[in-house]
Amino acid sequence: MTTASCMYLVFLFAQDLIPEDVMILDTYDEVFVWIGRYANEEEKKHSLTIATEYIESDPSGREPDSTSILMVMLTAQTSLALDLDHNFPDS
Repeated sequence: MTTASCMYLVFLFAQDLIPEDVMILDTYDEVFVWIGRYANEEEKKHSLTIATEYIESDPSGREPDSTSILMVMLTAQTSLALDLDHNFPDS
């Protein structure tokens, strides 16, 4: 089992993405694995395993086979734009 630290964000902004880390953004139907430009090789190597274990640990019972895992790697030439069109309540 791989260990990882987590932080939960209600709203995600570009400045929340840390270029030295690998981060997971969970929209339930998809799990985005964001690989920062300066993430260490160990984090990069285990990022898919961590995402899979994260989904397996979900108490709702979803499975990695039925949840899309999308890898997003930030490089010097990459700009990241995720348009997550959800109907969140105004309050």
